[in-house]
This record gives sequence, C-alpha cells and structure tokens, in this order.
Amino acid sequence: MALGGLKTEGDLKRWLEQQLETPGVLPQAPKPAISLTKSGVPTDADFPSPPGNGILALDTTGPTLYTRVAGEWKAL
Repeated sequence: MALGGLKTEGDLKRWLEQQLETPGVLPQAPKPAISLTKSGVPTDADFPSPPGNGILALDTTGPTLYTRVAGEWKAL
C-alpha cells in the first residue's frame, strides 16, 4: 500500500505495521528523560509515589542534574 493511498485510520495503522514489520504493535512515544524540573534539590516528596532508582531531576537554579541512586538523590 502506497502512503498516498491511505484513506482511513485503519489504512495508516496497517501501513505503519508493514513498515515496522511488527504486526499488531505500534511504537509508543518515548518517556521523557528528565522526570522533574524544579527550583531546588529534588526530594522524594516531589513525586506522587516513591521514585525509583535511575530517575532524573533537574534543579533549575543550579542548574544541576540529579539522579536517584540506592534510594538517595545524587548530583551529577
């Protein structure tokens, strides 16, 4: 199916699946690399649920990038 021949959303989905060679699976939007930007050092209280290790946060006053390692925030 040529791209110009697409008439419906279903046509577009089938065309994308053919291009990706993964029928039934369309790519998902990537998650943002930085999960939080704020003025000041990040804390666990800045998140609605406890953040996992490896999450990134940006202190906009520094600017300093932080990551959570072994349950603690570390400046990079």
